[in-house]
Amino acid sequence: MSASVLMISHDLVGPHMAGPGMRYWELAQVLAKQLPVVLAAPEGSSTLRTDAAVSLEVYPRGHAERLRPLVDCAQVVVAPGDALLEFPFLLDVDKYLVMDGYDPHTFESLAWNEGLSLDTRLRTQGERLCVLAMQCGVGDFFICASERQRMLWLGWLEAASRVNPLTYDDDRTLRKLVDVVPTGIPSQPPRRTAPLARGVIPGIGPEDPLLVWGGGIWNWLDPLTLVKAVGKVAEVRPNVRLYFPGPRHPYREFVPDMAMRQAAVQLSEELGLTGRNVFWGDWVAYHERQNYLLEADVGCSLHFETVESYFAFRTRVLDYVWASLPMVVTRGDATSELVEHYGLGILVDYGDVDGVAQAIVQLLSTPRDHLRDRFAQAQQERSWEHNAGPLVRFCQHPYHAPDRHTAREWQSSKHPLSQVIEQGQEVARLRAIVAGYERGRFIRFARWLHRFGRRIRGHR
Repeated sequence: MSASVLMISHDLVGPHMAGPGMRYWELAQVLAKQLPVVLAAPEGSSTLRTDAAVSLEVYPRGHAERLRPLVDCAQVVVAPGDALLEFPFLLDVDKYLVMDGYDPHTFESLAWNEGLSLDTRLRTQGERLCVLAMQCGVGDFFICASERQRMLWLGWLEAASRVNPLTYDDDRTLRKLVDVVPTGIPSQPPRRTAPLARGVIPGIGPEDPLLVWGGGIWNWLDPLTLVKAVGKVAEVRPNVRLYFPGPRHPYREFVPDMAMRQAAVQLSEELGLTGRNVFWGDWVAYHERQNYLLEADVGCSLHFETVESYFAFRTRVLDYVWASLPMVVTRGDATSELVEHYGLGILVDYGDVDGVAQAIVQLLSTPRDHLRDRFAQAQQERSWEHNAGPLVRFCQHPYHAPDRHTAREWQSSKHPLSQVIEQGQEVARLRAIVAGYERGRFIRFARWLHRFGRRIRGHR
């Protein structure tokens, strides 16, 4: 039995979108070739030109009930864990529920909130754990981005009693409970439509060696080592250029400017590299990203040695694969294993400035066509259509998890999981109340009065 599908993105979808929006947009395109698909995304989202019959519906933040009609019309709902906080009625709907666990958000939160007060970090982490518990409790099927993540999810699901005789007897591999749906690569090869960096950005010449850092700069990534390495490379190749096409997240209303981005900009300025060897952009549109990828000589993705990095899956590395762009990546995460498996670039150690500099020089000296066959194999085996297989099969023939009723009963029992789910529901309720107050005129007036007072005091 095929089913209509509702996909819920918690991130912007449209011309300017980060990894989560890209994931839901592309997966919706694949599913829409087989099934009716509605993609729900937050206010500020807009559709992209496509041949697939995806219906985009925009929902306002803080109005949970506005999504209910879309849920009522769907048979399968695909959503990240945060959707359970924003739309708590999903905990009780009689739908086939797919929980997308591609983002190890409990680990990401640890790095995201570094530098905040301990009370704030503990409170935020408690909310993340509530989301995780709710995900484990209500999903019929779970998807994630790598085999590493699948092992993590099996551990979480076992702790939540979802690995049990019922789910085991249903499938001894437990693939019917949790399977891998990684970020993929568009089937169509990238085609340059306009110059974007070389000869366009002042300071980047038409023949300058060009490095790019695709995507944003988050606190768990390591642009500092790359900036220092570029300074070293510039000593022997003064015309080397490093371009950050979008260091800040496009959904700025909900994603703050990262301290790591600020640190990278400051370091670049202190080393005298900004405007000479290092250049900062402001998020290139999704349908234009191929232009800087095809212009570049080397793609870069560096991170620190953290638990987040071990389980992360870097979306923008797949963009490098799509554009056949040789890359320098830090070892240790799932995407570095992909690079190593196909031989698409050079792996470096954590924080190894000299090693990164040497890798850049080596790749700049290697003809790009040298890796063409390796990239062709990776592109064929890592397409969105190929990677989405487990999700497509579930949506074509959906099923409830065999322990679904048992899991639902935990919400009204004394099982430890039920207590955490109740906490998550209470957090969602309080967030909705706060959002309502924040939309009120009094709060807007108070904020304006506060800003006005600060300006007055500043003049004094």
